[in-house]
Amino acid sequence: LWVSTSKTSLPLLVTGEPGTGKSFWIKESLKIRNLDQKSILELNFASKVQSSESLEKLKNLQSSSKLAAVLISQINNAKDEDIIYLSHWWKGQKYDEKKTLYLYWEISNEEQKVLNDNPSIKEMYDQLKSFRFELPPLRKRVSD
Repeated sequence: LWVSTSKTSLPLLVTGEPGTGKSFWIKESLKIRNLDQKSILELNFASKVQSSESLEKLKNLQSSSKLAAVLISQINNAKDEDIIYLSHWWKGQKYDEKKTLYLYWEISNEEQKVLNDNPSIKEMYDQLKSFRFELPPLRKRVSD
């Protein structure tokens, strides 16, 4: 199942409890896609400085063909204006048939619970939730 989802061009919302391997799965999926590391933009909102720098890169690269994948994490820590910008950016990108852009959004179960508290995040989540891929905790996975 993991390999087959790496072949889709649909945006992927990867959910699960902390420590279930969401980041690992995304990195493995990107390896399967064989993308140049310079074409992957990570938007990690854990740090305000890092997220501001990443959004600046996104603004500079949005019209460029160099951007192949965007990884979003810790969006609950983002400023509202950054979330609104990201949401508008995605609305413009998702219908562009001229280029393939892979979007991964990593979100923990705890983050999902507070989505309703922020309408901006909820709007973006509502756009992507139909492409949700949930990683169960190890205790619930079938052994190999």
